[in-house]
Amino acid sequence: MAQFNPDKPTLYSSRICPFAQRAVIAMTEAGIDYEDVFVDLFNKPDWYSQIHPQGLVPAVRLPGGKALTESQFIVYYAADVNEKLYPKTPVERYDTRQLMDYIDKKVMPNYYKIMIGPVEEVVSVREDMQIRIRELNEKLLEINPNGIYVHGDSLTIADIYLLPLVQRYYLGVRKHSLPALDETGLERFVKWKKTLFELPSFKKSFDSEDDIWTALSNLKKRLDAQK
Repeated sequence: MAQFNPDKPTLYSSRICPFAQRAVIAMTEAGIDYEDVFVDLFNKPDWYSQIHPQGLVPAVRLPGGKALTESQFIVYYAADVNEKLYPKTPVERYDTRQLMDYIDKKVMPNYYKIMIGPVEEVVSVREDMQIRIRELNEKLLEINPNGIYVHGDSLTIADIYLLPLVQRYYLGVRKHSLPALDETGLERFVKWKKTLFELPSFKKSFDSEDDIWTALSNLKKRLDAQK
């Protein structure tokens, strides 16, 4: 039988998945009272297919029984519950949509490559990651040059969408013993990163970076064995 709380939303997540981290951060920052259920991605319980037919995380089961899936839409759900997570102006919302599209197309592919891609490709991936953080610095300067967050002085869905993937950039570089990402001249990005990495909701979303790396290394071994 599926595990859920009948009286409040139940969030199904994993401590190693960046997409699940997005949901944890968003639900927490929105002030939603929810029940945590952690799913072992390597040994999923049979009942989880009742929540998410593909067995993916994150997912949210609402008290009435409706299941929400996909991290992007769960982040939007949290912002609909608490609109402080939305950028305030139409232009800011336009910028957010463009940034989220950029993250999906340019930032996310490097996450897969640096964490579970072929080892022989990680040097070139690191070079592309360097380009991306410079582009992110420019985008932050363009959108909100003197602030900390992407928009204004408070966290929004744009920050939440990007944050776990940036964590993976730095984790992958360190664990592959590659040269550290060069942050020279990237003061705007560095200010954003340092502030967001200290958020209690972000720290709540994972146990440790070593746990993330170990789990993904095991996943890579499984995928390699299936080839």
